[in-house]
Amino acid sequence: MSVALRLVDLRTTVEVLTEAASREVGARRRVAERLGIEPSVVTDRVKRVEKSLEIELFEGKGRSKPSQLGRRMMKYGPKFINEYEDFIELIQRTE
Repeated sequence: MSVALRLVDLRTTVEVLTEAASREVGARRRVAERLGIEPSVVTDRVKRVEKSLEIELFEGKGRSKPSQLGRRMMKYGPKFINEYEDFIELIQRTE
């Protein structure tokens, strides 16, 4: 059973993937600090995305390295998020 995909979860996950690609160790903690949230919240958001899409985005020791699917999400995720936000803005303007 899949879980609903929240935009905030997707946005945070893409940020963690990008951070982990440049420096694996501590990526979740660094993102949490930037967002002003606890690292456990970042981990929960990543897990929700993985559960919703039924994929694993991280691999290796401590699941700190982006997997092949994680690298793909890192590449295409920002475009999807921007397109989605543009779509929502368009819909809201036409009401």
